This record gives sequence, structure tokens and C-alpha cells, in this order.
Amino acid sequence: MLGVRAPKRTSPFTEIDAIYRHILSQAEDWDGVMDVVAGRHMLLSTPNGTFIDLISPERDEKSDLCTILALLGYSRNDIESCVADLTALFRIDRVAFDLQLYHKSLLDFLFDPTRAGTFYIDKNEMACKFAVAHFKQMSDFASIFFGFMVLYHVTQPDTAVTTALQSFLPKTTGERRSNGTLLDHIASQFIAEFERLYSKSNAELSASIRTRWITWFRESAVHIP
Repeated sequence: MLGVRAPKRTSPFTEIDAIYRHILSQAEDWDGVMDVVAGRHMLLSTPNGTFIDLISPERDEKSDLCTILALLGYSRNDIESCVADLTALFRIDRVAFDLQLYHKSLLDFLFDPTRAGTFYIDKNEMACKFAVAHFKQMSDFASIFFGFMVLYHVTQPDTAVTTALQSFLPKTTGERRSNGTLLDHIASQFIAEFERLYSKSNAELSASIRTRWITWFRESAVHIP
């Protein structure tokens, strides 16, 4: 009816989002916070049956967060420093060295651009960033594993990811004997991942990358089915 204003609609998240934005605004190193949160998310959200189940059972799970962030230049002290201003939201478990969130809804906020605004964390963008850093510095079994794992989280590869896949190969690790079967499984999943990313959009590029990496795997005595 004329002269009647519809009731103002408000999001059920308005109050909690305002609290999150206020607390997050206290962070001195927001880029660092994004890296730590994204690294933790990739570690915990890789589905069962993929890379996360294939890594050597002898690995120290306590070092996973450190390992995935190390190739971006973070030490343990750096990781703790990044979230030191946000103790209302995060804590570092010093025994497991894991980032713990006090509120599970925080990730829903951070991964939703309509809610987070300037604090939005783009999961694909972060996965691309991690993938490039890891592919540039692959050397031992752990770095190979984590490099392939972060690629799993890339949904739309950017130019830097494509260039990294075309330009870098791991150094010979000398770990084939102890991790051979694991490398066989990881190689198969890795090939499936870049075919997922490129085969439909650019079959020629997909074939080129596939040939390059299969050659490296075979030269490293990795069995490709």
C-alpha cells in the first residue's frame, strides 16, 4: 500500500559479523592471518581417500601446519605472531602446533565475500598462491606431498600456477626406496588433478604438462599405471 514501508530486512549474521570485523581489524598482519587460516583449511578439508591419507605414517602430524607454511617463508614464531592480535578468535596449540578456532562460524564468515567484505579469504586465490610457492621449492618427500595436496584445492588455475607446472620440477629426492608406493599413488592422483584443471579448457596444454611430469616421475622410478 502507498505510504507503507516494508520492514527492513536484516541478516541473521549482522551482529556476529560486526563482532568479527571489529576483532579482525586489530590484526597487524592480515596477509599473514590469511595465509595461516588458508593453510590450516587446506590441511583439514582435503577429503579422505586423497593425498592426506597417502602420506607416510611416520610423518610428524604436529609439523603439518609448519610444513605447509614454511615454503611461504613462515617459521613457528612467525605463525604465532600472525595471530597474536586475535586471541579472541584463535589460539595456537603448542603441543600439536595447530591453529584452533574458538568459533566454527568464523570460517563461514571469512569465506563468504558478502559477509566478510575486506576480510574475505578467496580459497582458490590462496590455493594458487600456496601451489606456486610449493612447486617452486619442491625438494624432499614432504614438500612434494604438500605441493600436490594444495593443487587439489585449486579450482581455477591462474597464470602463475600454469607457469609453475610448466617450469618447475622437484629435485631428485633419494626417497624412492622408503616412499615408493606412496609416490606411486600420489603421482596418479596428481596427474588426475591437473587433467581436471586443464583437459576441458585446454587439451593441448594438459597433454604438454602431463607428458612433462610423467617423464619426471618415470625418471624418478615412480610407477605410473
